[in-house]
Amino acid sequence: MVSKWVLAWDVKPGVSLINYCFEALDKSKRAYETGELSEKKWCRSQEKTASKIAEYLHSKTTYNEQYYDLTDVVIKKQGQCLGLTQLYYVVGKAVGLEIVPILVLPDYKTVAREHVACLVQISESKYVQIDLTSNITSLPFTFHTHYASEGDHDCLIDTGNRLGLYQKIQRLDYHGLRALVCNARARDCEADHNSEQAISLFSDAIELNPNYASAWANRAIVYLNLGDPQIALQDIDHAIDLYPEMPEAFNTRGLILSKKQDYENAIQAFNTAIQLNSRFAKAYNNRGVNYWKLGQYEKSIRDYSEALRLKSDYVSAYVNRATVYGYMERYEEAVRDCSLAIQYAPACYQAYQSRGLWYGKLDKKERAQDDLLYAQALKGPLE
Repeated sequence: MVSKWVLAWDVKPGVSLINYCFEALDKSKRAYETGELSEKKWCRSQEKTASKIAEYLHSKTTYNEQYYDLTDVVIKKQGQCLGLTQLYYVVGKAVGLEIVPILVLPDYKTVAREHVACLVQISESKYVQIDLTSNITSLPFTFHTHYASEGDHDCLIDTGNRLGLYQKIQRLDYHGLRALVCNARARDCEADHNSEQAISLFSDAIELNPNYASAWANRAIVYLNLGDPQIALQDIDHAIDLYPEMPEAFNTRGLILSKKQDYENAIQAFNTAIQLNSRFAKAYNNRGVNYWKLGQYEKSIRDYSEALRLKSDYVSAYVNRATVYGYMERYEEAVRDCSLAIQYAPACYQAYQSRGLWYGKLDKKERAQDDLLYAQALKGPLE
C-alpha cells in the first residue's frame, strides 16, 4: 500500500517522486564511480535528494499525534513523529539512501519527551539529520566530530548546537524502529485496559531492542497495575541501568516501592526524579503521598503545592492536599481544595466524597449529604 500510494505522487507530470529521486541519485552515483563527479559533488547530490524527499513528504502529510502506524499514515496522510519517520525510512530506502532511524532522548530543556527522527548517511563520512514533524534538514556533519558515545546513546559535543542537531540520540536499525512501533501499540493496549496484550507487545519491543529503556519502564507500570510489584521492580531497575537519566523511571520506581510500603526509599526515588526534571509535577504529587503516609504533613503539603504551581489543573494534587488538610483539622482549606478539583473535573467522585466528609466536620450536614450522595451517584456505593 505504501508503494502504491507514494508511486502515485508526481514531482512533475508523469514522473513519480520515487523514480525521479532514484534516477537522479543513480546518475550521480555512476558519474562519481567513473570519476566524472567529485566526491564533494556526489555528497551534495545525496544531500539534495534527502532534502527533496523530506520537503515533499512534509507537503503531502500533516502532523497528527493519533497516528503512528505506517498503514494509518498511508491512509490518513497524517502522522506523528514515529509514523512520519517510518514513511521517510521506506521512501529513502527505495531510492537508495542509507537511513538510520534515531530515538531522540529528552533533555527536558529543548525536548520534553521521546521523539523519533532519522539520519541519512551520505559520502565523505557525513550525515544529515531529517525531522519531518518540523520539516528540518540539518547541514551535513561528521558524526563522531559532533557526537560522543555514552553507553547505548550518543550526546552532542557542540553545546552551541549550530547545526540544529538533537542533544541525545540512540541510533537504531530496522529492528529498533519496529520496537518503537510495538511499544506504541502496547501503550494503546494499556490505555484500553488490555494488560495481557500490552505485556506481550512490550516484551516484543524488548526482544527487538534490548536497550530500549522505555519499553522496560512501560512494562514495569503494567506489572505494577496488575499487582506484581516485585517483577515491576526488576523491570524498572533494568530500565534505570540502561538510561539513568530518565525521571519517569525513578517516578515509577517510587510508585513500586510505595506499593511495597517502603515509603522512605520511595521518597528517595521521587527525589531523583525531581533532580532530573525539576518541573515533574507528578513526582512532587507522588512524593507528597509518601510524606503523608509517614505522617510528615507539612512536607506533604509543600509537595502538593509545588505540583499545583507547576500544573494548576492537577485534580489529584488538589484532592490529596485536601486529605492532608483534613487530617490536620484545617477543614475550610480541605473544602476549598475539593471545590477547586471539582471546578477542573466536575465528574471526579473522589472530590465530592472528600468534600462531603470535610463539610461534615464543619457541621454543614446538608452540604455534606448532597456531596456524598452525588459521589455515590457518580461512582456507586461508597466504601
